[in-house]
Amino acid sequence: MKTKHGKAPCNGIFGMNQRMNGVLLAGWVLMVSGGAAWGVDPNFVFSKDYLLPLATPTSMVAADLDGDEFPEIVVGETGSSSSSIRVISNLTSLTGDVRPYPVGLGVVDVKAVDFDGDEFLDLVTANLTSNSVSVLRNEGNGIFSPAVNYAAGPLPTSVTAGDINGDDLVDLIVSHQTVDYITILYNQGDGTFGGAANFASGGAGDSVVAFELGGDADSYSELATVNRQAAA
Repeated sequence: MKTKHGKAPCNGIFGMNQRMNGVLLAGWVLMVSGGAAWGVDPNFVFSKDYLLPLATPTSMVAADLDGDEFPEIVVGETGSSSSSIRVISNLTSLTGDVRPYPVGLGVVDVKAVDFDGDEFLDLVTANLTSNSVSVLRNEGNGIFSPAVNYAAGPLPTSVTAGDINGDDLVDLIVSHQTVDYITILYNQGDGTFGGAANFASGGAGDSVVAFELGGDADSYSELATVNRQAAA
């Protein structure tokens, strides 16, 4: 699904450099400039570090969260007794604006998707330890409401979004570490989720993606999973 504020243009900046790419390393988000992908010097130059307080950064996504057509970075991180996502604002100076939002314990994946149709990207995390997903709704300015947690089955490893039942609403799809199925949580039409259902997969899953096959006449999303162990 495309949204008005879903773009992440290449000239978005998280500091003073004109071309940026994010790298996650050992508890820090390292912002680096340049790269062969843009036809420039492939040697990266570190330009800004953001220290993350919790023990283990686990995932990251870049998306325009406040509608200014420049992408922010969202980092999932987890500690022994708490987890959060941290939104790093896209700034014109190196001021390091980092906003934390608590989520379910053991966050392992974070995605940015418009769940309520207001053309602003919301956030969702898959939480391994708490067996849940956390949904944070964008208030329209890149500030997020407190997370709403939904039971998502045992040991979620990843979460994605797609229209599973053809109602033009974005549903959630969750893969699992130890069971041979995926879990779908259906969008209720207002950005909340319910009616969870399980569907057999090829095995315990490390990752799941939703997409539409070329030439497919329907509006339903297809799914693909990466499975660490084949189903028995």
